[in-house]
Amino acid sequence: MAKRDVELALKKQQLQMQSRQLRDDWDRNVQGIKPAFAGADAVQRGWAWLRAHPAVPVAVVVAVVVVKPALVWRIGRGAWVGWQAWRRYRHLLVPGDEVASGESFR
Repeated sequence: MAKRDVELALKKQQLQMQSRQLRDDWDRNVQGIKPAFAGADAVQRGWAWLRAHPAVPVAVVVAVVVVKPALVWRIGRGAWVGWQAWRRYRHLLVPGDEVASGESFR
């Protein structure tokens, strides 16, 4: 039984060394894309912060509505016109979309 235990311990050690080598190789190979991962992590942390503090964006929107109501109307009108244009002309941009949505425009 002792021989089997030694063999298993050696196999375990070999696998651990191989795993360490693979992790080191992976770390060297991903150096070029680490900034993208860092950016994605920052966005994820920001989103988590916003979800934990929902009053902050609401307060910002209320402040903008109070201080600059004309800006809000202008942005809202632009969004509405853009939405209507998308609904009317999306079949030109997304082939087959008029069939899927059940709408037809002339």
